[in-house]
Amino acid sequence: MVLFVRHTDKLAAPDPSAPLLPAAAHLQYVRAEALLAAAQAEATAVLAAAAAEREDERRRGYEEGVMQARAEAAEQMLSNVARTIDYFAGVEGRMTELVLQAMRRLVADYSDRERATIVVRGALAAVRSQKHVTLRVAAERLDVLRDALDGILAEFTGIGYVDLQADTRLRGDACVVETEIGVVEASLEAQIEALRRAFAHVFGKRC
Repeated sequence: MVLFVRHTDKLAAPDPSAPLLPAAAHLQYVRAEALLAAAQAEATAVLAAAAAEREDERRRGYEEGVMQARAEAAEQMLSNVARTIDYFAGVEGRMTELVLQAMRRLVADYSDRERATIVVRGALAAVRSQKHVTLRVAAERLDVLRDALDGILAEFTGIGYVDLQADTRLRGDACVVETEIGVVEASLEAQIEALRRAFAHVFGKRC
């Protein structure tokens, strides 16, 4: 049995008047299309890579800008902190001097008895647990302190006995306290300087 197939679609039948493309030329055409498609794909990939690189550069530039801005902000903050510390250091220094000057003016108004008593009281406070104390004072303050000693010792009941002696090497309100554990030298000026050092220590720790 023989089966015949007839094309009724005009498009399926070649046009006899159309030029014929040789097989070799057709193969080249197919290869050219493949090369063109590959070139287009490669061009698309290159463009995509270039766009991604531009995006990376933009992002890196943004991040670098942010980092630079943060660094500049941190530097400015440190500069502000340094200026603030310098300012307060100056203020604290002036405040310390004002306090010490006020103390000196206040002490200048004290009588000889009051100044000598203040110094001796401070010196004995450092050795309040010692039973026997030798107290050396300036010769011109001996009589004043002998009269005031009982009242001073009433504040230090731990001290059993004080040997009060004149020392020609001492002047003004200066005194020396001797005990078994050591020697304490005191004067109003020394106490004021000790206060200055205490201020400097406190302010230095705070900075």
